[in-house]
Amino acid sequence: MMVLLPSFQRVVVILATLLITGCAGIKMPPTIIFQGDPYLVRLDLDRSIGGPDDPRRYTHPIDIETGQIHTIFDSTRVEEHRSFFQHAFKGPAKQMRVFSKHDITLFAPHIHKAFLQATPQERVIFAMINPVGNRYEVTAGEMFVKENTLHLTLNCFQSIDADNSPSSLCGRTYVSPHPSAIRPQTYDLSFTRKEHFVGFGKHFFGQERKEIIIDYTSIQSSATPLATNMASEGPSSIGQLLPMNTTLQKSKPIHPPTVETPPSRPEQMVSSKIQQQPLEQEDSSDDATDRITAVEDDHIQRLERKIKAQTQAIHTKYEARKQRTSLQQNRILFLKTPLMRGEDVAALQRALGFPADRIDGIFGKETDRAVRTFQKQKGMVVDGKVGLNTVNALR
Repeated sequence: MMVLLPSFQRVVVILATLLITGCAGIKMPPTIIFQGDPYLVRLDLDRSIGGPDDPRRYTHPIDIETGQIHTIFDSTRVEEHRSFFQHAFKGPAKQMRVFSKHDITLFAPHIHKAFLQATPQERVIFAMINPVGNRYEVTAGEMFVKENTLHLTLNCFQSIDADNSPSSLCGRTYVSPHPSAIRPQTYDLSFTRKEHFVGFGKHFFGQERKEIIIDYTSIQSSATPLATNMASEGPSSIGQLLPMNTTLQKSKPIHPPTVETPPSRPEQMVSSKIQQQPLEQEDSSDDATDRITAVEDDHIQRLERKIKAQTQAIHTKYEARKQRTSLQQNRILFLKTPLMRGEDVAALQRALGFPADRIDGIFGKETDRAVRTFQKQKGMVVDGKVGLNTVNALR
């Protein structure tokens, strides 16, 4: 005998059945953080990530400062992908900026906001979509944070696409390739700030490198394009980038305190002579003023020289103490992945005689070779590891 349920109960039963069988997977639309021609910032759900126990979950939400995003975008480069043989015959390809200064200024605050709102299952998506005739030039990518590293993937760079819908960027979706892609992308992503660069994402030998991994925690939160570009763009641009009050501060004269400074003997002599002069000799007042000014200038110059000498001595003692204490830190330095970084590595490089412009605090291949050469010269075990014996030999 068939039992008929009321219409409301039938609807509940059908929905419950669909949820249990997985057929009612409602696809949530992406969260738009910012959308204004030609820029887009949004949050997309990564459906490959499971529940709270899934180790692939991202470290979201997280507060990444706008200045850190400035530095990351300003240091990201793209170049034509070349195979091993192409690289051997043609040499390295020319690097190009992915983002202009205007792009970075606009993107940074919205991406900062996106990371604050992102869940452990959402990625931050960014895109620049410019119309070109009846098609579109699209540059788009995605970002996420795992522990202390930020992963940046550039899915396409200036790709010509027939579709600019938010559900299909770079001629593809997260599910399957989109038929609107006009031409394939063959390029490699790179990062110019080596002190913050950790490595590339997973890729097979010979394939394009489209994902870079960055230690964003080592980037100063106050970093901005002003700070990051002064060194890379040369002295010609430094004057243009300096804020106005910097120049004004440099032009202000330095007046040493005169209240606590006892008068020197020449000053006392000049002062007593002036007091002894009769009031009728008004014509000699200018000469007395000139003599006092000359004595004051000489006194100021002596003070400046003394301050400079003391400052230099303090700086020298500080650098020497920093080098000694850094080499005494309780860890063995050696070449590994990710590369070891820190002041102790910089102190090691100074002790090995690295020039100032090569001291970067990163234990790379060059530092490893220098350590092995030093160990060989000293008749030690050549293993490239800087332990207690090597540190003692370096002193």
